[in-house]
Amino acid sequence: MNLLKGQGYRRQPDNAKVIQQLVAAYGKQGQWSEALSLSDKLIEEPRTQSLGYYLKGRVYYDKKEYALAITAFETILADKPAAIEFLQFLMRAHQREDQLDLAYAYLQKHITDYPEHAHALELMGNLHQEQGAVAKAISFYKKTIDIAPTRSSAYRFLAALHASESEWEKAVAVFDQGLSHNPSDLGLLMSLAVLQSRREAFDEAIVAYERILILNPDHAMAANNLAVLLADHRPTPENLERARTLDWMYYNMGNTSQALTLLAESVESGGNSGVYHYHLGMAYHSSNQHSLAKQQLQLALENEKESYVGREEAEATLKLLK
Repeated sequence: MNLLKGQGYRRQPDNAKVIQQLVAAYGKQGQWSEALSLSDKLIEEPRTQSLGYYLKGRVYYDKKEYALAITAFETILADKPAAIEFLQFLMRAHQREDQLDLAYAYLQKHITDYPEHAHALELMGNLHQEQGAVAKAISFYKKTIDIAPTRSSAYRFLAALHASESEWEKAVAVFDQGLSHNPSDLGLLMSLAVLQSRREAFDEAIVAYERILILNPDHAMAANNLAVLLADHRPTPENLERARTLDWMYYNMGNTSQALTLLAESVESGGNSGVYHYHLGMAYHSSNQHSLAKQQLQLALENEKESYVGREEAEATLKLLK
C-alpha cells in the first residue's frame, strides 16, 4: 500500500502534521524504509528538524534498533533539552539495550545541567523504582514535587510506591497533598478513589468518586465504580436508589445492553479488581456471550485471596460455562 498516494499528502506534501501521520501509518504496517524516508524529509527543513529526529528515533525504537534510536534522540535533545517525550524514549531505549549505567549517567548529567527540569527528576525516580531502590525513588519524586508542585504524575508515582509497600496512610497523604495543588485533577481523584477501595476504606472512596462526579457528571468510570461501592458495600435503600440507574444496577434490572457498555468501559479504563470482572462476566453471561463471560469470570476468580460480594455466584456461573 502506497500511502503517499493519499489525498492529504498530495494536497500538502510539505505539511509536517500530514507527514507525521504518514510516518506513524508506515510504522504500524512495518514499512520502515518509507517511514525513515519521510522522517529524513522533515530533518532537511530547519523548522521541522526536531520533529524529524524524534520520528526517526521512534521508527528505530519500534524496529527494536535501539542503538540507532538512541543516536536520534540524543541528537535532538542536544538542541531541545526540555523535550519531555524525547528524554523518556531515550531512557527506554537505553533500558532495552540493558544500558542502565548509561541511562543513569545521561540522566544525572541532564539533571545537573537543567536542575529545573522536573520531568528529568521524575524519570530518575522511575529508574530507581524499577531497580527496586525504593528510598532513592521516593527522594527523587519528592524533589520533583518540590520544584513542580502541580505536576500530578509525580504524586501518582509517589503514592503508588507507598501503596506497593502497604504504606496506605502515606499514600493517601501524598494524594491529599497533590489535590491541595490540583483540586480539580480527575486523575488524582480517580487514583485516590481506587486506592481507598483497595484498602477497603469504602466511605472515603465514595467521597472521592462523588467529588469526581461533581466536577464531571458524565464520568462513566467514576459513576460505575460508585454504583458498585454503594450497591455492594453500603446497600442502604437510599444508596441503592442512588445507584439504580448506573451500570451494575442496570444489569440487576435486566438492562443488560446498558450494563455491558458501562461495565466494559470501566474494565478497559483500569477497573482490574475481581468485582469488576465479575460484574462484566455476569453481564456477558446474561447476553449469551459465553466465551467472553468465561474469560471475565476467570479473571474475577484469579486472585484466590480476594473477597467480594458475588464471588460465589461467579464460581457457580463459571462451572456452568466449563
